[in-house]
Amino acid sequence: MISESFRNNKSDYSYTQFGSYAGIIFYLQPFRSGVDVLQQCYKDLKFSGKFDFALGSMLNYFYAYFAAGLNLGSILESKLLVLDEFSQSVDRGGFAATFQIHRQFVINLRQRSEQPTLMNGPAFQQEKALSEMNDQASKMALRDASIFRLELAFIFNDIECMAAMLETLAAYPFEDQVISRFHIRACFMGLAAFSLNERNTVMGNKCLKYFRRMKKLGSTNAPPAYFFIAALKRPTKKAFIAAIDSCTEASMPHLEAMARERYAMFLLTRNELELANSHITSAYWLYYDWGAHGKSFSLEREYPFVKAAKRTKAGSHVSSGTATKHTSVNGSVIESQKVVKRKGTFEYNSTLSRRELVKS
Repeated sequence: MISESFRNNKSDYSYTQFGSYAGIIFYLQPFRSGVDVLQQCYKDLKFSGKFDFALGSMLNYFYAYFAAGLNLGSILESKLLVLDEFSQSVDRGGFAATFQIHRQFVINLRQRSEQPTLMNGPAFQQEKALSEMNDQASKMALRDASIFRLELAFIFNDIECMAAMLETLAAYPFEDQVISRFHIRACFMGLAAFSLNERNTVMGNKCLKYFRRMKKLGSTNAPPAYFFIAALKRPTKKAFIAAIDSCTEASMPHLEAMARERYAMFLLTRNELELANSHITSAYWLYYDWGAHGKSFSLEREYPFVKAAKRTKAGSHVSSGTATKHTSVNGSVIESQKVVKRKGTFEYNSTLSRRELVKS
């Protein structure tokens, strides 16, 4: 009876759901399982006039979305733009800045860029934005921008940027009350720490220890990060295969793409060219299906043979729908997901800088 009454009070129920996912549930359940819940919490809390909690729901929505490796399509850009505009309309500049950082991260991955690790584009210009904030707001925005710059640096193998972002993030407290945000941060701090020419083993081991503990506690999100960091710490075929298999099992295609690419780089040092090319091809399609077309283009420049790569079933824009399999030119199986078509959806196209009505 009490439970039913509580559920009927949408505002309180959504507030509790939002807090539970942000601070508890994501420790164990997959990030992708909570994105729809958090989006509904936003709608209910916004309708109730609880704007801070509503925006907090969407902040957690996007961090969970990125941590899960869901598709970086134009619908995502549209959502981020709408949230940015709404945040500014209710005078919540801190939220607006975070959504701008998120959108710039998406743009840097989706589009070709000569400097993809910089936050300096149509959505967010870091130096200008930080100079206009007070000290506390600037500190928080710098942390958020540095997290995504670190991920971009790892994806595009920018060693100097990785080192700089690790140094910046090391100045902040290690753990974070936003589980999904901390997951992204700890994952890429660990990966970057063991990717530098002069390894930051202290930070790398700290991140590895966190994911080992979470894995033992039953987290479904921790194993891909744990096995991937472990593979970079002690690179072997067995370690990389364990990392790739863990990413596939957890349906985290973005991490699988990165793990396959790093495995290929390892194989090239052992002159195993054919197997390396196989994993580069697989990584290429995984990046492409994730929506990171800018990264796919960079792989085309570095490995021209991927331009001729074909699959028995081409991947499509990915949503949080069910999985389907397709095969690369080398015969390896890659996981992607079914496209969910939406009628009359407004999308924001960053290339054309305008909203478009997309009809199915």
